[in-house]
Amino acid sequence: MPELPEVETVRRQMQHEMGKNPRIKKWIFHRSDLRFILPQRDLNSSLGQEIKQISRRAKYILIKLKTASIISHLGMTGSWRKEVDVHFRRRKHDHVELHLSNGHIWVYEDPRRFGFIKWIENDQDLKNEFEELGPEPFLNQMNFDQVVKKFRQSHTEVKIALLNQKLIVGIGNIYASEILFRAKIHPQRTCSSIEISEWDRILKITEEILTQAIESGGSTIQNYKNTKGESGAFQKQHLVYGKKNNSCLHCSKKILCIEQAGRSTFFCQKCQPMKNKKSRIQTGRKIK
Repeated sequence: MPELPEVETVRRQMQHEMGKNPRIKKWIFHRSDLRFILPQRDLNSSLGQEIKQISRRAKYILIKLKTASIISHLGMTGSWRKEVDVHFRRRKHDHVELHLSNGHIWVYEDPRRFGFIKWIENDQDLKNEFEELGPEPFLNQMNFDQVVKKFRQSHTEVKIALLNQKLIVGIGNIYASEILFRAKIHPQRTCSSIEISEWDRILKITEEILTQAIESGGSTIQNYKNTKGESGAFQKQHLVYGKKNNSCLHCSKKILCIEQAGRSTFFCQKCQPMKNKKSRIQTGRKIK
C-alpha cells in the first residue's frame, strides 16, 4: 500500500504536470464504484471549475477547487497517470478519467479497487473528514510534547502504535520497521516504556527517513508506480524491511521477522534490544 512518501511523490508530480489552475473539462467513468460508490453527480458538478491546488493530508491526495475538494486515496494498487492524446490506449483497470482544459487527461487505474474518490463540499466538511487524524510526521507540523504524551499513555507495542493514524499519520508498515531499526528501538517495546529522549530520537529519524524516501520517489515493493509509471528507489536504502535472515549491516546478526497485528516486522535483536520485561518475545512468542 502506498505510504506517505509514495503519495507525496504522486501529489508533487500531479501539481507540477497539471500546470497553473487548469479547468475541469469532463469526467469519464468506466465503472460505478471503487472501494465505495463513485460520486459521479458531484464530480460532474465541478465542470468548468479551476483546480487551485493539489495537496496531501496523511495518505490522501486532495484536489482543491474553489470551495469543494476531491479526495483521492490510492488504496493498495491505485495510481494516477497523465495522457495527452484523447485516443490513448485504455488499460484493463482504468476506471476514471479526468479531462482538463489544457488537453491533459488524468487516468485513475486500480487493479484491486481498494482506492476511492470522494467529494467534499466545503472546507468545514474537509476539516471534519480528517478531525480524528493525528499530526503529520514532521517536527515543524506537530506539537512534540502532545504527541509524545499520547504515545507514552499507551501500552501498545511501539511498532503497532506507529501505524495508528490517530496518533501520527503517514507511517505504514515498511517505514515503521526502518524507523525503529535506525532508532535502535525494539518493535515490541510498549510505548509507555520508551523514554522521552528515545521518542525524540524516533520522531527525528521518522522525519529523516520519510524525507529521504520522498526525495527517492518512495519505495516500490510490489505495485507502486508514480504518475510516469516509474518505480520508487528508496527500497534500495532499506536496512531491514524484507531482509529476513540477511546479515545486519551493523552487527552481522541475522535480521528477524515477527508478526505484529497481522503485519510483518523486521528487526535486529542485537541492535534493537528489548528493555521492558513483559515482552511477548521473552514469553515464547515464535520468531519466524
